[in-house]
Amino acid sequence: MMKKTFSACLSVTLLGGLVSLGLPSAAHAADFTATVNVDTTTEYDLQEGLIGYNMHITNRAYQFTDPAYVNMVKDLNAKWGRWSAGTANDVFNVKTGQMPEERNAQMFDNRKLYYKYEWEREIASGKGYMDLVAYYEFLRKTGSRLTIVVNGFTSTPDEIADLVKFCQDNNIIVDYWELSNEPYLFNGGTSAIPKFYNSAVDYLNKLKPFRDAIKAVDPNAKTTVAYTPKGNNTWDTSILNYTAGTAVPWWDAIVWHTYEANDPDSSNGVTFDESMKNGNWLLPQLRSRIDNNYLANSELNPTPIIQNELDVKVSGPLYNTQYNAIFNAEAMMRLSTVPKANNYMLTGTGGIPLWTIDAAVDYNDRVLDAYQKDQVFDSASVDHELYFKTAGLSNKLVNQAINNSTKRWNASVSGGTTVATLSDTLNASTIPALYATAYKGNYNNNNKNYVLITNKSDKSHDVTLQINGTNVNAAKTAYYTSSTNPQAGNSSSAPTAVSIQTASYTGTNPILVPPYSVMRVEWNRSDALMVPVPTRITSAETGAGNTVDLKWWPIDGATGYTVKYGTASGSYSSTVSAGTATQFTVSGLSANTVYYFAVTANNASGASGVSNEVKARTAIPAVPTATRAFGQRGNMAQVEWQSVPYATGYKVKYGTSPGVYTNTLDAGNRMGMNVEGLTSGTTYYFVVTAYNGKGESAASSELSAKPVLDLAYTPNNLQSAGGTSTSVKLTWEPSFVRAFKDYFEDGVATDTWTETKGTWAVIDHPSAQRDTKVYQVTSTGGLAQSNTGSASWQDYFVEANVEVSSWNADGTISILGRYTDDSNYYRYVYDNSDQTFKLIKSVGGTFTTLATTTLASLQATSYFEPFDINNMHMIMEFVGSSIKCYIDSREILSATDSSLTSGKIALAANKQQAMFDRVYAWVDNMTGSAGTYKIYRSTSPQSGFSVVASGLTSPTYTDTGLATGTTYYYKVKAVKSGVESTENSDVLTVVK
Repeated sequence: MMKKTFSACLSVTLLGGLVSLGLPSAAHAADFTATVNVDTTTEYDLQEGLIGYNMHITNRAYQFTDPAYVNMVKDLNAKWGRWSAGTANDVFNVKTGQMPEERNAQMFDNRKLYYKYEWEREIASGKGYMDLVAYYEFLRKTGSRLTIVVNGFTSTPDEIADLVKFCQDNNIIVDYWELSNEPYLFNGGTSAIPKFYNSAVDYLNKLKPFRDAIKAVDPNAKTTVAYTPKGNNTWDTSILNYTAGTAVPWWDAIVWHTYEANDPDSSNGVTFDESMKNGNWLLPQLRSRIDNNYLANSELNPTPIIQNELDVKVSGPLYNTQYNAIFNAEAMMRLSTVPKANNYMLTGTGGIPLWTIDAAVDYNDRVLDAYQKDQVFDSASVDHELYFKTAGLSNKLVNQAINNSTKRWNASVSGGTTVATLSDTLNASTIPALYATAYKGNYNNNNKNYVLITNKSDKSHDVTLQINGTNVNAAKTAYYTSSTNPQAGNSSSAPTAVSIQTASYTGTNPILVPPYSVMRVEWNRSDALMVPVPTRITSAETGAGNTVDLKWWPIDGATGYTVKYGTASGSYSSTVSAGTATQFTVSGLSANTVYYFAVTANNASGASGVSNEVKARTAIPAVPTATRAFGQRGNMAQVEWQSVPYATGYKVKYGTSPGVYTNTLDAGNRMGMNVEGLTSGTTYYFVVTAYNGKGESAASSELSAKPVLDLAYTPNNLQSAGGTSTSVKLTWEPSFVRAFKDYFEDGVATDTWTETKGTWAVIDHPSAQRDTKVYQVTSTGGLAQSNTGSASWQDYFVEANVEVSSWNADGTISILGRYTDDSNYYRYVYDNSDQTFKLIKSVGGTFTTLATTTLASLQATSYFEPFDINNMHMIMEFVGSSIKCYIDSREILSATDSSLTSGKIALAANKQQAMFDRVYAWVDNMTGSAGTYKIYRSTSPQSGFSVVASGLTSPTYTDTGLATGTTYYYKVKAVKSGVESTENSDVLTVVK
């Protein structure tokens, strides 16, 4: 099937540098003139493949394995990728490649994160699992390096050590290991994000065991620690002082993110104009921070800096606009001037899909349909109609210049207009509207000169291009994006509102730089053909017979590749031509032999240096070590193992009797999997085997596990609530578990639902594209209601997906909580008669409106999180007297009321037909139950924990007899029906 992608490019040939396409014509000169002068007398080195991207597609239906997506990223010309990127990594399990429910429970203290993660967890599960081997193959096709984010929140050093071994066993080269994503947000500040770290020092102490575990497996591995977005604050100076004057830092680089550009003065509302002025002010600050903040606060010499998330304010008015594109492009241009020794990775946007590439057709509902049925959605089978977002287009323009260059030149701008700036402290000023940088395209035989120009104003400029004061008269081509409206942006409904345009100049100046634009000007040099740069082998798999299948990076300018191999490292006694292919099967090898392989890239000028060396053995892989099996809530168990060299996959075999395995699952090439469809309370026995093209290994040692119907999740928000010099009072909160779910796939609702009013029916979804059932209600008048659950539920949240095909003028849809009967409940409703969301209390049939907000007010601020009233994910939450209502992960209503303290959940509609699906109730299953808590303590942050208290029936404990001057670390577990929760709580640090 031909896939539709949007990457419109318009072209026009010019004689005098004047452009058409709605821009100034020959009869209309530019508003201003300016000169860009490139100084080529001094060359500055650039890191090869400097700019990459932050891969975050857990919340989209498409996969990095989809050919259309691969082609879009190739077009983007990004040269490194980040796995598994973004905040979802905070609860990621690298062994299974999934986001466990129980790990997500640790984020419950911040509901926005919690609900966001839970939705992403379901989307990711509906696509299978996050396959690192498949992602590395994707990076091979795009010629990109890899950095991995370490989950320092809910993972363990042992788990990450196994990941490092897995990478070695699969020839996966990791350039940097990033020690936690944005840990400075999790230090108990005003953001209400869960507290994992007391301070930067606490962060370093807790992450050093992760670093040590990585280095123990791979002594050459490089790790990074996180600095804050603005730098030069308590967090950053604490990192500086951590080893200042006493020792060399144990980390190898620093990483920073920023999402700042926004209106600094919200007193008159958040406006686009003031946000844009703030972006103009911020751009020069980004570059000065490198010297004044980050390098000044680092003991490393030199200090490699990784900047792998950068964009405008996430939920601000600049998001996905042409100004967003200009800001990101100029930020990369300015940061590219950082010396090579300090500049290892940059990113042109906050990440994919939110800023760079997205889908015009949304198949998330189909992914969730697959998730409901324990199936995997084949994302490559549909056309997502991928398109570049506005910032993605500018990223593409900039990448082509910077990533094809290993040298840059200084460029200066004279003339032109200025634009207004507004600092974070509301100081107003101006800066030049134009900014320019220049690059020598000498990577992979790219013999071009590049000049990048941004125009932050609404004025066009005739720009004379010079080298060392002399006009450039060579034929030039300009590629650019522009809009007279800085708020213009690409979206699913208008994927080409902004596009890349092309103008050819036959040798004359000036170049016309249109308003609000990002431009790349390029012209050819006549350099001699260089030999290709070395490639990188990414895979060496043992195949059937005595063969090995190799894959490597494609290299621009290479006309062929040569495979070299032998039976000793560094000694290649055999060579074979692979032609122009970037994968090759080496045959005729001897059985049970280890071979070493390297590849060179060739062209008419010669051969490159050899690639990295990989090895493979023409034999069945060794027996894997099964490390852990444990029962999970409901009908599932998790099995984990360590990888072995030369394996291409693993199988899990299990049964209900020791040594008898009646079921076999192919886990693919990973280190763990969830085994579903088991019977709660039944003990299962598991073994693991490894396989490759030569066959399957013997089985591992046997492990057993028992799924638990009412397993309690590990508590969250472990905190210190005071104490003395020798004691500490600990408090925590029970985590909610999914006590009820209904996907209606069995075609029946009346077995669990009580329909009190209206017409209800389980039907097939009316869309031919959907393979799911829904619970449909039809109300022609009066409130139609259907309820389920337990009257004893107190603290919980109810969520449901609600679809409406066609709204009636006075129709409403609702979810209800603490429902006792049709006269007593809380009701979260959308009322189409006045297009308002409401939180309503009914006590004895008397209604009280507790909170309201209008649809218009929500849509006016939904830059980043738009929603569709025809397809909404509604959540209502009860914790004590606090009641909150959400759309997706966005809180829209809240109230405090204690009239009703417990009750069931219900669905409702009035004068409206609607469809409900994915109905959940998440309940505190510890409070008021027979469950207890267990406290662990250690004097090391990640090991040596022992039980100091157990059998606790309330979420508080005072530990006494502590030694002054000692640092203690605490964890808490929940115990129910004799079974302890399986995941780790946050580790609380207490200094005495």
